[in-house]
Amino acid sequence: MVTSKNVYLNVAEGSLDNRNFRGTLLLTPLDALQNTTTVQYGREGGDSGALKIVRANVNCPPAPSCIAAELFPPDVPTGGAYPTKLASYNGLVNFIAMEGKQPFWDVWNDSDDGHDAHLKEAVNKTVYTVSDDLSIKNIVGYNNVVSRDRIDADGSPFQILTIGPEGILYSTEQYSEEPQLAGTAIEKRLSYLVGGYYDRDNEGENELLNIGCGSVAFAVTPETPAGCELPEGFRYNFVNAEESRALYGQTTYELVDNLRATAGYRETWEDINFRYVDDGSVPEDAHQLAGVPLPPTLSEREPSWTLGLDYQLTPGALLYIAQHGGFRAGGFNGTSTVETNTGATNIDSFKPEVARDLELGIKYAGRLGELPARINADVYEERVSDAQRVVYAGIALYTVNAAEAQVRGFELDTLINLTFWLQAGLDYAYTDARYPDGTAHFTQFDAATDAIDNSTVILGPYGDAPRNTGSLYLRVAHDLPNSLGQLVVRQDIYSQTYLYYTNLAASVNVPPNGIGPLDPDTKIGGYTLLNASIEWNDILGSGAHIAVYVRNMLNRQYEVGGVGLGAVVGVDSVILGTPRMAGLELGLEF
Repeated sequence: MVTSKNVYLNVAEGSLDNRNFRGTLLLTPLDALQNTTTVQYGREGGDSGALKIVRANVNCPPAPSCIAAELFPPDVPTGGAYPTKLASYNGLVNFIAMEGKQPFWDVWNDSDDGHDAHLKEAVNKTVYTVSDDLSIKNIVGYNNVVSRDRIDADGSPFQILTIGPEGILYSTEQYSEEPQLAGTAIEKRLSYLVGGYYDRDNEGENELLNIGCGSVAFAVTPETPAGCELPEGFRYNFVNAEESRALYGQTTYELVDNLRATAGYRETWEDINFRYVDDGSVPEDAHQLAGVPLPPTLSEREPSWTLGLDYQLTPGALLYIAQHGGFRAGGFNGTSTVETNTGATNIDSFKPEVARDLELGIKYAGRLGELPARINADVYEERVSDAQRVVYAGIALYTVNAAEAQVRGFELDTLINLTFWLQAGLDYAYTDARYPDGTAHFTQFDAATDAIDNSTVILGPYGDAPRNTGSLYLRVAHDLPNSLGQLVVRQDIYSQTYLYYTNLAASVNVPPNGIGPLDPDTKIGGYTLLNASIEWNDILGSGAHIAVYVRNMLNRQYEVGGVGLGAVVGVDSVILGTPRMAGLELGLEF
């Protein structure tokens, strides 16, 4: 699969090369004892797909918002991988105008988006059945993922915001242990589950960052044709180590025939330790320190719960109402470390996100008239305090806490068998997401004043949340004669409305002068896609199948998201959707 062509480097973007191995071993030394071990190893390669710059803000407040357009003006020599090509573009603004007239899926990036990841996973589950009313289960898990990703963060041939040539190294190593006790009582009218959970998770990130290479700020010389040496940039190399412990229990009781009540509660303790990795590569800089003697620590204790009632109205119809409470752990922003005037280290952190929701729904499996059908529908409202949202501000990416977020919506999932050979399905979701109070705070280092800047922003509109999404499909199935198998033809249509790919499209920076919006014009339009497939299943009774599919049949040009650097360096880039693609799939069930 190739999603775009990188004209600047003359390489293809968006290729995939994934290989996975998975094995399962089941042991039953006793009738009542079952032990299952699953191991998986995966290797992912190829290219993740490129960003494409779409805007440079030249009529904007003071730096850093205008820095990109100012650093790459017309008629000024610039560096980079191909200086002659860059010179022909005649500055950033002229380049964006030229790019807009070229084929939609062409990009001009100074780095490819190579992806290399290794996955190791192992899960062991042991179940001992004490009796028909009681079982004991224990689950042990291990997960290790290491990935290296090269990326052109600004989506242009200019080195506006440059990641080092080795890319960004992400690493995760996780261990978990979870004992459970499950059973029934009171003539099986009561079911229950109690357990505990322990988890250790180390998440690392290592990246080299530079701004403005080859611009007017860094002279181009024969010795440094890129305009600056990447090792002189900012290296962020840090680890967040999290330890989580929890106790929980949940029970369901049938109050009267067909009416059940459910109640569950979980108490979670989180300890998060942050430290920089002192690998000798971190420069002595006021906002980038390594080897902090006492790593900053967050300790949190938060509850989660569920309360619900469900009523079996008919054998095929279930009505339910549920209320949930939960949280997402806080943490540290490793790219926002500053040194105070006293020499202490101050690392910006974000608080736990606390959510409360209410849901009312119906599940139906039966008939609509004479037609077999399945319908699931629900309405909900979720209110979130200290909502964790990602923004690009200062010179980096931050997770911040919006004071209050609210999401209301409706979901519908239907399936109808119109005839014995024709099936129709419809999925629809309406989402109304907003910030009743989008106030958020974060700490950054102000290079202009060599001081700590405690920034406050007002977020909005709500990012990455299209109001309407839906899909419709028709599926035709025909059993071939003489046990040749089954032929299936399927046609899908998917559609969604517009969204904002940042949370700063209408936001303002409160101190010192209420400048805003910080990142306007970060709205992408809705789109509709048509897909189709033809399958030959159970070929000659062998369990083998073959399928041919086409996605985005009409080759629609669309965007699926973006990276808003408008409040960082004054540019915004989008993520392109996948062009028309055909594929062949082979499989065997045994």
